[in-house]
Amino acid sequence: TNLATLTVNGQPASAAGGTFSAELTLQAGDTTITAHAVDKAGHLSAPDPALVVHRDGEDPKVDILAPDQGQLHSTGSVAVQAQASDANLVSLRIGSQVFAAASSPFTATAVLTLPDGEHTIEAEATDRAGRKQRAEVSFTIDSHCDFVAIAKPAPAARLGAQDVVIEGTASDPGLASVTLSLDGAAATPATLSGAHFAATLAGLGDGVHTVTAEVRDHAGNTCNTTVSFTVDTTPPHLSSSDPAEGAQGVGAAARRQDSIAAHL
Repeated sequence: TNLATLTVNGQPASAAGGTFSAELTLQAGDTTITAHAVDKAGHLSAPDPALVVHRDGEDPKVDILAPDQGQLHSTGSVAVQAQASDANLVSLRIGSQVFAAASSPFTATAVLTLPDGEHTIEAEATDRAGRKQRAEVSFTIDSHCDFVAIAKPAPAARLGAQDVVIEGTASDPGLASVTLSLDGAAATPATLSGAHFAATLAGLGDGVHTVTAEVRDHAGNTCNTTVSFTVDTTPPHLSSSDPAEGAQGVGAAARRQDSIAAHL
């Protein structure tokens, strides 16, 4: 071969089999690459068409716009929105859904259907250089109220006091409050201690009453149960029907047949 020297951007290059290679250190941004060859006679090669390459020295940026970190959802359908930006942005992935980036910044929304529980969703931006950047958000789905029961008073109980204690239990990981409604009136809060709730309804009149206990969790789900009971504070009334009051000449045998009726 008559090749004397071969350089690429002033750096020595190696040639073999009609091809050459050189190792260059590129700065961020555009770099123009040119090659020059000189043969043993000192002839310089014709100008080589310049090649412009771009070194992407920055990772893409990605942010999750919704939902908020730690947010509680009452439905399993959650819209996750993310935004990515990069001069050479290629795609944005949210969970398992991949969106081709048409611009920068680029925003996409993935609607995910998820079961109850805690979830962490990842968003990933990718640029033309293969650089990636990730962000994630965690949230909880609670789509139903679990359980509520009134333990006291028992159904159809007959109570002899106007002040009635209502007690029961509620089960829900996001339990927020328990309210009691008497005979359809406005609800009043019960006292919560763990899963146990209690309240005293004072001054109830005689008759049948119905109490509704409603549980609400932090996701806004509700469930309820009712119990009916009777308040009876009227004492029994006793009266004698035989013999009549003031009767005379009643014998011993007749007296033994006296009856007393108790009207309750």
